[in-house]
Amino acid sequence: MWAFLTSLLQYGTAPALLVVAGLIVWLSKKIDKNGEGDAARSKELQKAIADLSASTEARFAEQAAQIADIQRDYLLRKDHYKDIGGWRTDLNQMRSDLGAELRGVREEISTINTNLIHTVLKGVQNGS
Repeated sequence: MWAFLTSLLQYGTAPALLVVAGLIVWLSKKIDKNGEGDAARSKELQKAIADLSASTEARFAEQAAQIADIQRDYLLRKDHYKDIGGWRTDLNQMRSDLGAELRGVREEISTINTNLIHTVLKGVQNGS
């Protein structure tokens, strides 16, 4: 390229400047053409990224729904059983407390019955 330009300079600077100007115009058009191609590829890339993003969001929403279903069906059921287990423990404690109170009431009734029977028997012995 430099050899071509130095040989052009033998004919004067005007032809060399015309060739350089032509090269600049040609390079400018080539750059514009490459820029248009780059712009088209950029738009295609943006569209592909938007499509990929939309499909990713759709898959994410679908997986979030599946996770919610799994939590509802399995994890929350486990927590529910834990809560019921605690409720059962409380119920068993209340049952044992009630049983202890009922034993005390039975003992008192038994004592009252025994006293009543003794009183009746004494009354029978005394002839009343």
